[in-house]
Amino acid sequence: MANVSTNLVHLGLAGNQLQGPIPDVFANMVSLVSLGLSVNALEGGIPKSFRNLCSLEWLSLEENKLSDRLEDSVEDLSCAQDTLEYLSLSENPFSGSFPDNLTRFSSLKELYIEFTNVSSSKPVHWITA
Repeated sequence: MANVSTNLVHLGLAGNQLQGPIPDVFANMVSLVSLGLSVNALEGGIPKSFRNLCSLEWLSLEENKLSDRLEDSVEDLSCAQDTLEYLSLSENPFSGSFPDNLTRFSSLKELYIEFTNVSSSKPVHWITA
């Protein structure tokens, strides 16, 4: 995957039995608009290399083994704070509390963080119009 074009816009790798940390190979895919990595065995958190994904609108990471602090993982998506509309992190053992830094994501319309270890007085699932 390291040789994949930087012009790639949509990438779906759900259910491919990927294991270990999310690879940094996505760092060069700066044109990515949607990325699906759900239903794998990915570990750790969202890598710092995702700070290069400024065009990202849709990210699906549910049903993995991501366990880093959710606040830190959300920070690694900061470049997409004006573009990200859909974020699904459900069914991962993330730790920490509901990330206040999500309020910076001005385009976020759908957020799913059900069945995580995140503590929150806020709903863990929201959809806005």
